[in-house]
Amino acid sequence: MRRVIYESHFDQKLKAIQPDFERADAFLQGVEWALRRDPTLGDQVKGTNVWCIPAADVFPQPLSIFYTFDESTVWMLSIEAVMLDDDDEWF
Repeated sequence: MRRVIYESHFDQKLKAIQPDFERADAFLQGVEWALRRDPTLGDQVKGTNVWCIPAADVFPQPLSIFYTFDESTVWMLSIEAVMLDDDDEWF
C-alpha cells in the first residue's frame, strides 16, 4: 500500500478554504484510502504526471485535488476551488 505525503502547498490551500475541519479531515481520509489502493482513480492532466480528483459536495464550493504518485507514494500537491458559471455542470 502506498504512503501519502501532503506537500506544504496543499496544506496552505486547504487551510485557506477549509470551513469545517472535521468534515475536511474525514473526506481526506477517504481520499487517502482510495488513492493508496488505486491512484489511477482520478483523471490525468494531459501531458503531465499530475492527476486530479473532483470533490463535489464536500465543501461549500466544488474542489479539485491534484496529486502525483509512483509505486510507493502518493504526493498530494494542491487542492483548488473550482469556479463554475451558472450554466456549468460539475460532471
